[in-house]
Amino acid sequence: MALLLCALMLFLFLGCASGREQARNAAASLESISGAQLPDFEPVDLYRVDTQLKVALINHGFAFAGDIEFRVAAAESIVAGERDFALDRLVNVPLVIGTGGVAIVDLGSIEWPGKEHPALDHPQLHVGVRVDPQGKVPERLRINNSIERTLRVPCGVTIEKAEHNRFQHGIPSLLVLHGRFGAVQKTKGVVVRSDGRESHLLVAEWQSDVLKVVLPKNIPAGRYEVLVQCTEKACGQGYFTSNSIEISVIGDQHTDPWR
Repeated sequence: MALLLCALMLFLFLGCASGREQARNAAASLESISGAQLPDFEPVDLYRVDTQLKVALINHGFAFAGDIEFRVAAAESIVAGERDFALDRLVNVPLVIGTGGVAIVDLGSIEWPGKEHPALDHPQLHVGVRVDPQGKVPERLRINNSIERTLRVPCGVTIEKAEHNRFQHGIPSLLVLHGRFGAVQKTKGVVVRSDGRESHLLVAEWQSDVLKVVLPKNIPAGRYEVLVQCTEKACGQGYFTSNSIEISVIGDQHTDPWR
């Protein structure tokens, strides 16, 4: 009991560090009092190589050799539906990792996207990993045992043609696109681009092979690229998109819908 109170006092007086670092300092103090030499695992990266899921694991504590369990959970993160991909499994891995060491751990294959869940309608997956979910391995600290990432892939949307590619300014029009769009909209949207600027268009009807899109009456005259955005790339690097087609709007040159 006295040992626990001493550790608690050490924790309360650690005012300079914050969050995990504060907890880690307190745990290290308890470790020095008790004589225990414990590992401290933290997953710092989560990614795929082909279909294999990998987690990068750092050990902030003492060296460890033995088996350790990982829980892997995955689910589609946008507009989830009953036919969407989901996964929940436990993976047991033999691990040898020294103090300050980093291990790349293979957590098995994630067969996404695939035949049952094609990228066209399943382009984005949220994945989480927890180290030692049942607490079988004594550690300095457990609040840093989890990591989450969103995996994104090109969805393969293609535009084959537009029924019409010339429109009149001042008249709201329906742009009809034919191609391969997927059964549901989810993360996808239709965009027009001109002179380095872009705007999202309202989709009036979404079918797997036909889109009906509203062109506003105040869109200015000019030539435009039309394309379908799929899902956002990692690290803010833009969007995965379809090919583009060109349309023209004829009429008044001065109305600016971008204001």
